[in-house]
Amino acid sequence: MRDCDGSNPKSHDLKKYCLKGWIVRLGCVLLLVASGCMSKADFSDSEATAIQEIVLDDDEQLSSGTLGVPEDMTTGISQQKELSPQSGGAITVLLQDDLSPISGWSPWENICAWACRNVLNQVLETLTVVLPDGSVVPFLAKKINHNNDYTEWTVELRSGLLFSDGTLLEASIYKKGYDDYVKSGKVTSGLLRDARITSVNVVNDSTLLFELSESNPMLLNVLAGPIGRVFLLEKDSLSEEQFAFNPVGTGPFIFEGWSPGERIVLRSNSRYWRKDENGVQLPYLEEITFRQIADERLRLNFLIKGEGQILQTRSSLAISQGRESELTVISRREDNVGVILFNTLESPTNDLRVRKGLLLSSDQEELGRLASNSPDASLAAQWVSPDSRWYSEAVTRAWPKANMSEAKEYLLKYVQDPKRSDKRMTGEKIAVTLLCTDDLQLANMTRSLKSQWEATGLVDVTLEQVGRNALIKRVLGSVTDQPSFKGDFEASCWRVGGESDPGAQIEAFLGLVKTSPLNVANMEGDDLLSLVEELNATGKFQDRSLILENLMLLLNAKIPMIYVDYLSSALIGDSSVEGLGTWTLPEGISVLGQIAGVGRYSEVWLNDG
Repeated sequence: MRDCDGSNPKSHDLKKYCLKGWIVRLGCVLLLVASGCMSKADFSDSEATAIQEIVLDDDEQLSSGTLGVPEDMTTGISQQKELSPQSGGAITVLLQDDLSPISGWSPWENICAWACRNVLNQVLETLTVVLPDGSVVPFLAKKINHNNDYTEWTVELRSGLLFSDGTLLEASIYKKGYDDYVKSGKVTSGLLRDARITSVNVVNDSTLLFELSESNPMLLNVLAGPIGRVFLLEKDSLSEEQFAFNPVGTGPFIFEGWSPGERIVLRSNSRYWRKDENGVQLPYLEEITFRQIADERLRLNFLIKGEGQILQTRSSLAISQGRESELTVISRREDNVGVILFNTLESPTNDLRVRKGLLLSSDQEELGRLASNSPDASLAAQWVSPDSRWYSEAVTRAWPKANMSEAKEYLLKYVQDPKRSDKRMTGEKIAVTLLCTDDLQLANMTRSLKSQWEATGLVDVTLEQVGRNALIKRVLGSVTDQPSFKGDFEASCWRVGGESDPGAQIEAFLGLVKTSPLNVANMEGDDLLSLVEELNATGKFQDRSLILENLMLLLNAKIPMIYVDYLSSALIGDSSVEGLGTWTLPEGISVLGQIAGVGRYSEVWLNDG
């Protein structure tokens, strides 16, 4: 078995890249709630002419080697490299049922979730890519520069990039797509606004200039998403409807033809611009078929029976079973955390003593096992996972451990306070309603949490189950709330975090309550906002990492949530598949791993066995 758990890259002597992206959009948050486990993606010198290269931090350099390789995987990788890749053959990839574009594949119109990106990433590539440790590097772009205040970004395209129809990629093609579609797209128009992008101009045939209305040191991540997707669509040669069913890009595969609800078949792009280190044309595979199978057990059984060669999953249980079956597992703990969210404007959870008491009476380990239905649940203490370069050991060490005696002390002080916020009589038990979806695993988790809180003898808990859409509405609130977007809950299942830059996510989480539905905990404070401003004022990773650590320590001290577990993702392959989870940057740097269970299949191949 070859297994990659994506251990913390900080523990390896690996060169790091700089910067991760921007902005949590409301639509992406809703998508994650609707499709995620706990009810929440993918979804910048005083002289203006001074230009700085931001491909890497000043103290970081590109070097040969392998990025993202856990220590126990080094042998497995070297063994794979000894085998000579074989061209040809076809595979089937088994996806979950969150394949969003039921009406087509136009990236400016449809939010593309994780299963969707397994398909679209093979056809429409991006200017930059996110690496397994959360850093971002150029891909279709060769070099990216910015001025000193992060308001002008120059993107130089690689030479020799061809679309699948043979058209040479020039800056003017990206500009035309931006002007005709991206600026007005249902998805991308909002992303442009959040990223502060006001215009894209052509400098020369290979160079674009992105102009921003405000400083944004985190633009690289934006260019790894929908705004950075490169496509060919001329209004006078191909209709938008035709493109939506057969998009034209620079990727290693092209659509064989597709209709909503049918299997998706991609075949190799003979004009793909990349070759491997031995000069062999990529991709190795001739064809990929994508099937959607919602049931986790059924999908794994299909793989084991040979009815597919790779599956995508977000189930910890499926990941464990894949390992037990000696399949190839490429997994990652995502920067996406299941939490019990507190409403800090609703009594009694508006009182810090109550939140502390509930936290200290909670068995986080038990909650994680139940929520994920796995004995190997990854306990969380912050928004980013141990597999991310943003992870802080100090934040994890500072997160409180369960302590029933201390929990009772905090709760008793509230219960005996004649001015308690819930207006109940002194000495009367605290009443808390815990809101969650009707998901079976989460129902088991909330029942356990109810027992834990009530074991203090000071709390009565009412469990309330609603559908996901209803939960989203209750937590986000509306303009008619007092104050606006206060929400209608005391404690609720939720998810925080995601793939975009942590500074952008926390900025949205701490937005002004009256105008920001994404401030779901209704947490405010100048001390928090000042750190957010510092975090988003620089592109230096080392500086930002320290600021983020201090910000997370301060946020956790206010207890707007109880962490439950990290969401895990994986690609699982059978014994016929080689190269799963390994891919190469254009500079020749080898990368191991994936984010969100999204595969790169140009270097996957089938062995003779």
